[in-house]
Amino acid sequence: MKYIFGSGENFGFKDEAINEILETDIPISNEIYNKFFELQSQGKQFKIKNLQGKTFEEIFEEVIPEPIEPLPQEPSPIEKMQAENKQLKQDMDDMKQNMQQTIAELTMMIATPQ
Repeated sequence: MKYIFGSGENFGFKDEAINEILETDIPISNEIYNKFFELQSQGKQFKIKNLQGKTFEEIFEEVIPEPIEPLPQEPSPIEKMQAENKQLKQDMDDMKQNMQQTIAELTMMIATPQ
């Protein structure tokens, strides 16, 4: 026979063939025991809702953990180089535009009679 002990999210199971059973340990059916581990293997998590329950649904309540925000990732060396290249291209485009504007102004100054 299997037993359950604990409360909330801090609980465990005992098997009378292996563990010492205390008066506070609650017997559960093999069906409930097996269902717990079957659902847990599917990625589900549970907490104790009511140790005195008779069915799986009366004993356990599914817990959906809060999603963990991923840590910011350091850019890879390639990503860093791509960002630097993008910035250099922008700087070159700005310089080209400034030079064109300066040439246009100088041309206007030369072409305008004094």
